Amino acid sequence: MKPCGDCTACCGPSSLVIEGYFGAFERCRHAQQGGCGVYDQRPVACRRFQCHWSEHEAWDEGLRPDKCGFFVLVDLRIETCALQIFGVGEIQLEKLASVLRWAIEECGKQERVLNLTLARSELIPSASFSIPAGAQELEPLEMAKRVLDHWGLLSE
Repeated sequence: MKPCGDCTACCGPSSLVIEGYFGAFERCRHAQQGGCGVYDQRPVACRRFQCHWSEHEAWDEGLRPDKCGFFVLVDLRIETCALQIFGVGEIQLEKLASVLRWAIEECGKQERVLNLTLARSELIPSASFSIPAGAQELEPLEMAKRVLDHWGLLSE
């Protein structure tokens, strides 16, 4: 597992909630410039939380949430593949496309539907999409453009 370093993207503000520490669209009081101020004594909920970047060794430094503008939660253990993307900054189109490409490939290997949930902010509603197993009609870059367009963030 890769260390968080000075990334505090999961500490908010996003639609993620850590009960008793911060609500949706709030920033954790322990988040500081350079990392978590109580990392060694952080709450159990934070210890259990794992963004996919930290768990996925093949994902490069450019996909670290504070660098690409989003973090990802993945659950491939259920009947469908569940991918949640939480926007936390300026989302880089190419990075979002690479994550979508990875997710489509992983779900395709297991012949499962990909359920994609995108959570951005209080002002921009969440969106959910289902992508059938083996769906190749929409390229990940085009899908990423549609996601950003839905959020009103696409600048061409």
